[in-house]
Amino acid sequence: MPMLGELLIESQLIASTQLEEALLQQSASGKRLGELLVELGAIDDFDLARVLATRLNLPLADLRQSTPDDDAIALVPESMARATVAIPVRRTDEGLQIAMAFPQDEAAVQQMRQSAGIAVVPMIAPPSDIRRAIDKSYRALAGVSRHVDAFLAAEAITARTVTESDSGIDAPVVQVVNLIITQGVRDRASDIHIEPQDARVRVRYRIDGALHDVLALPANMGASVISRIKVLAGMDIVERRKPQDGQIAMEVDGRPLDIRVSTTATIWGEKSVMRLLDKNRSLFRLGD
Repeated sequence: MPMLGELLIESQLIASTQLEEALLQQSASGKRLGELLVELGAIDDFDLARVLATRLNLPLADLRQSTPDDDAIALVPESMARATVAIPVRRTDEGLQIAMAFPQDEAAVQQMRQSAGIAVVPMIAPPSDIRRAIDKSYRALAGVSRHVDAFLAAEAITARTVTESDSGIDAPVVQVVNLIITQGVRDRASDIHIEPQDARVRVRYRIDGALHDVLALPANMGASVISRIKVLAGMDIVERRKPQDGQIAMEVDGRPLDIRVSTTATIWGEKSVMRLLDKNRSLFRLGD
């Protein structure tokens, strides 16, 4: 089987000098050759995946044109998909088709096979395409309902105020706020609007300049959600009449994120706007 570097040079996708530089860095870093070539800007990751597909005699999964099936996604947990940089695409008579960044990783293939409980048919796709597909296919907001149910159960027992237990990592409100922010980042939202109304709390994302309704929470959850956001942003949770501004620094899916927070009083309670800024890639603009 031809070496990857030779194939890339034969395909006129990289120069021999670029290969030499990547090989030097590989000996020091231990990274995969293809990964280094992409980092150095020598090759696009889609072209690399195309050459690898030829070298390994595997089909190329075009995740830019097709969307993974929901029943396939359900067979592999999100944590495994992210750890292995692989995503189920669809079930066929041959087994579960899985788009993988590193299909030669036998341990990852075995993990997928054990999780799905059926045969696995590896395919290859660029890592960036796989990560985008994971972000779109595994919806963080799908987990909100059970945390809302837990909140309402506690609400039925005792009047709710922001206490130390409410701020614990497993507290329902904490999880709801985390999921709202996580999905906003995955959807590439520039702003997250949380606004109490008469019978609900409306959550909207601003994506490409337009506001989209994404979630409705029970009205009696609004004060606790806003209070949690104010705690994270270092704001005064007691002051609810005057506008306030704050800032949150956190990581979402391994990406460092700055969040500018503002709160304003309304007739139904405080509303909040969170403006997202990805420190690494500036995907989430501070202004639209």
